[in-house]
Amino acid sequence: MRKTIIITGANRGIGRASVKAFAERGYDVWACARKPGETFETDMAEECARTGAAITPVYFDLLNEAEIQRGVKEILSEKRDVDVLLNCAGIPHGGLLTMTSLETMRKVYQVNFFAQVQMMQLVARRMIRQKRGCIINLCSVGGIEAQPGYLAYGSSKAAMIWVTRCASRELGAYNIRVNGIAPGLIDTDMGGFKTDKEREKVLERTSLGRLGRPEEIAAAARQYGAEVPFLRSRENAGDFASTAQVILEVLQEYKKQGSVFDQICCIYPTAPFLTADRLKEAMDLLEKTGADCVQPVVRFSFPPQRCLVEENGMLQFKWPQYRNARSQDLEPYYHDAGQFYCLDRESFERQGVLVMEKTVPLVLPEMEVQDIDTEEDWAIAEMKYRLRREGGPDRT
Repeated sequence: MRKTIIITGANRGIGRASVKAFAERGYDVWACARKPGETFETDMAEECARTGAAITPVYFDLLNEAEIQRGVKEILSEKRDVDVLLNCAGIPHGGLLTMTSLETMRKVYQVNFFAQVQMMQLVARRMIRQKRGCIINLCSVGGIEAQPGYLAYGSSKAAMIWVTRCASRELGAYNIRVNGIAPGLIDTDMGGFKTDKEREKVLERTSLGRLGRPEEIAAAARQYGAEVPFLRSRENAGDFASTAQVILEVLQEYKKQGSVFDQICCIYPTAPFLTADRLKEAMDLLEKTGADCVQPVVRFSFPPQRCLVEENGMLQFKWPQYRNARSQDLEPYYHDAGQFYCLDRESFERQGVLVMEKTVPLVLPEMEVQDIDTEEDWAIAEMKYRLRREGGPDRT
């Protein structure tokens, strides 16, 4: 049975590129657009012939709640499972706070926010019955970085980011993944509403110094719509499951599928400064030293030996013998950088812990390390990122 995907905004830009990407991957596509067009229908027919996918144009206006409901009902009436919903449709608008009418705000929010939420609600009900599915929302970096003139568009995308986060928490229990992709300025008709001067300013802040391509975003969407080989058990899916327990279960599941590895690497998702070069360095170190584990660590910025504790409402040195010691004279202590672990699989399965008998440290500078658990952590990570881009000193 072929997999299926609903794509909104399928007639141009990222949506059009996504139709091509998913059709090439073997998906049947419901390609949603506002109104019929000869060029669009010809393109869809050619894509069908090229890929062998069933691509069905579906028409409804995202400004009209009743039309959205009718369009989704038409799709679901085919009695097929829906594997992926990809919300690509959106409209741009540039305008300052005092120059943006409430009527314009309502229109932008209806297309960029309320219509997307309605699509999620209608399709998620089917996915809940299926006990599986994937929802991908095209958000925007404009919903993360506040800039003058982005009031309507930026705030609508910020709202979409928040909905994506909430939905991922609510729907995860039903084996439904919800992800958001927040691209920068993309070379599409929609991205062309900016003046040349505005585009230059955006490109100055862009690492690659160029516009993104629709095909790149489609590839990311296709990646997030990919199959998951298996899900963690309920015991190892909660907040109290240890990393070691999760890795052991993953290895066992892969073994059932006939895959056994000599070395493994577990990467945490909240490691914003992790690079491919660091991973390669760690894996090379694991092989060169014959260690059980290579673990990235960072030195405590303040020596724990001189820490203070509160007793009966008063501060005291935890270890009074270090009261007059100079920080630079004390033995350096390190803590886990919270980025990744490179492990010898056989040693790990035997010992069952991350810090094993032969664990080699990979000492990282403090500017490369920032665990993210809170909004304050995120703000600190952004500051470090700016300093790193400006060539600030690494603190070891």
